Amino acid sequence: MRTTWGQTIRSALLCGILLVAATGVALDATAQVQMFSSISKDVIGMGEAFTVDVDVYATDARGDGALETAVEEAQFDAIPASLELVRSHRRATRSDTLADGTPLGVVRWRYVWRAVEPGVTEVPPVTMTWNAATWSTAAHTVTAYEVESSFFESSYAILPVVAERRGAQDHKRYKRLGSAFLVAPDAAVTSLHVVLDARSIHLTLPDGKTVKVDEAWVVDPARDVVLLHVDDRATREAGLTPLTIAPVREAVHRPGARNVGAVTFTYGWPGGVQHSTAGVRYPGATLRPDELLWITNNAVRPGDSGGPLLDRHGRALGVVTSGTVRRGRPALLNEELCVATDFRPALGRKLLVDHPRPLKDLLRTTDPAERPHVQALRASTLLATRSPDVQVLNASLERLDADLQATPDHAQLHFIRGMMHQTLGTLSDAIASYRAALEAYEGHFLAAHMLGLSWLRGGRTDDAVRMFRAARQHAPYAYHATYGLAHAHIEQRRYEEALPLLETVLAHDAQFAPAYFDLARCLIALGREAEARLLAPRLDAVNTVWGHRLRRMLREPALQPVRLQERPRASLSISPKERP
Repeated sequence: MRTTWGQTIRSALLCGILLVAATGVALDATAQVQMFSSISKDVIGMGEAFTVDVDVYATDARGDGALETAVEEAQFDAIPASLELVRSHRRATRSDTLADGTPLGVVRWRYVWRAVEPGVTEVPPVTMTWNAATWSTAAHTVTAYEVESSFFESSYAILPVVAERRGAQDHKRYKRLGSAFLVAPDAAVTSLHVVLDARSIHLTLPDGKTVKVDEAWVVDPARDVVLLHVDDRATREAGLTPLTIAPVREAVHRPGARNVGAVTFTYGWPGGVQHSTAGVRYPGATLRPDELLWITNNAVRPGDSGGPLLDRHGRALGVVTSGTVRRGRPALLNEELCVATDFRPALGRKLLVDHPRPLKDLLRTTDPAERPHVQALRASTLLATRSPDVQVLNASLERLDADLQATPDHAQLHFIRGMMHQTLGTLSDAIASYRAALEAYEGHFLAAHMLGLSWLRGGRTDDAVRMFRAARQHAPYAYHATYGLAHAHIEQRRYEEALPLLETVLAHDAQFAPAYFDLARCLIALGREAEARLLAPRLDAVNTVWGHRLRRMLREPALQPVRLQERPRASLSISPKERP
């Protein structure tokens, strides 16, 4: 029998803040062999190398090199013409023992690949023959791209931003880092939350000179966009060319459109160093059905906010306003997310403005319908801190509630309000806000996911199942929702239904330690303890803390889940007189 085994529940994206590789596993039902595979990148440049690592665990290895030979002789299915296998080599070989003393052999192997044609390609699975049986890993999918030379020229128009402000309570000076990009010699786009309430704003030019920004042309709080006024003499002297803006006909991405899987790029200044990431756009995903949004799997780090989302020509599609980054963190599910909004409406409004004005003046005179968005951005900034000031958060929530009456049907505002209530511990209000977000827009997958978590914590597992099933229909949070659904089934003691969901999660991210632990729980409950014990060495290699938890659960029956046992069937004896 051969099964494919491949991410924590808590994670959500807020507008304007940063919150907190594809893989596969084959496991033998008789607990003799486990094969784990992981891919280093799923979006790669033409000619760029990427790796597929395969780890093999076998309980009947004799220490004579036979297991290593079997891994070395493993084969691929037909290799596509778009890929080239550069080389393969052993990473490590070791011997271990399980808790019951069973000998265990471990072989780690690496395959180095290179894309020779652009497009979406499937990396074939690795197939190994061992003890007259065949074992295979999951296949992986990569997207290869090539960029135009103009893409690299765009980097000079993308500038780091430093916004200084004073704390509302301690009056200390704080610096907020972000990115901006020139769209005209006298105008730069950035995210409003980057410069909101700043006492001073500075842009750094490529030659190292800083330019102080005192005014702005336009603010667009609903899209988290501000169009800063920049001294055009400084930009012209620096020889800067504004970014080209992608045509609207190419920017629009409709569900089911042919440009599914289009590659997108960030090029911001995380940590003060310019860095680009490549990602793929999620087809048809949005949080606002009436707005043009780009939701991609680009990794977004502190400092990327306000920078552009680019196409392969280096043209600006949107402005990065929020996102996540999790790769390489085994306690977090690797499902990265980037949200970029449309800055074109702000450019259109600039044509109607005679001169720039101080940013504070622009914010004071915003339309009443835009004021709740300003409060939401302030609240998002508070929530992004590790320990937000409760008093300040409560005051911000009161202002948001007052302003929300102007736009009662905006799903994202209700979602942020729910996150504020959840942080404050007022869970019933948080649930009401998430429900209001879904009533405003039923496709708001973040609200569905958070509502599912809330129902799960409250013991309403049937409602949680319904929410997670709704959320997993949307690609950006499909694996988070799948893991949440598995948890709900475990709470319902429906272990057989949880197993394939955990397999799906681990097929996506074989470094996600909590899913291994939950997988072992299900196996124990189903009477397959030998398989659960074989997971312990793998979990030790991924995350020692979770490995310790699993070993402790295996040692102490009181910590193990309720085992399911089949009850004997009763036979009914019906007399001839009682028969119908």
